[in-house]
Amino acid sequence: VPAYVRYALATAALKSAKDSFQINPLPPNFEALRSRYFNAYLPWQEVAPFSFCSDDAIQLLDNTNTYPIDTLNILDNLSSGTWTLAEVSNSSAKGYPALDYLLFFSVLTGDVAMSFEDTNRRSYLSAIVDELDANAQAVYNEWNRTGQNYVATFINNDSLETGSSLHLLINSLSEYF
Repeated sequence: VPAYVRYALATAALKSAKDSFQINPLPPNFEALRSRYFNAYLPWQEVAPFSFCSDDAIQLLDNTNTYPIDTLNILDNLSSGTWTLAEVSNSSAKGYPALDYLLFFSVLTGDVAMSFEDTNRRSYLSAIVDELDANAQAVYNEWNRTGQNYVATFINNDSLETGSSLHLLINSLSEYF
């Protein structure tokens, strides 16, 4: 649970940096956003192997770190100005790999910060960060003892059958590594 605390705090800080950049898209805010990206990606690596919870709809690993990204899909989303991140067609056009592409890929001018003058690009970045934070907060709330207390459920589910805590842990580790 401490790793989920760190991750939830880091995604909240990432969202705050994104909000500041959305309001005032200047180079210092852009650099702060890039920094918060790294600060959120590192705690993600701690929780990624254990990215299961009682709410299978969140699908934390799939919605956070799908490789490889589909850059053509990202570019199509940017040019159309419309997207629904929850659609299966966007599963490889979101999460940290998509943020990495948006924040660090050199555009033709060589100035990534200037590329965010495009409102579609800023809106797409905003949607990705908002989804990352919402999912992180939801999973943290599930595991938190003052939230839905999945910790107690996980500890008490001590059988060896399919769906048991041991089964979930082994499958999650196998999937991640």
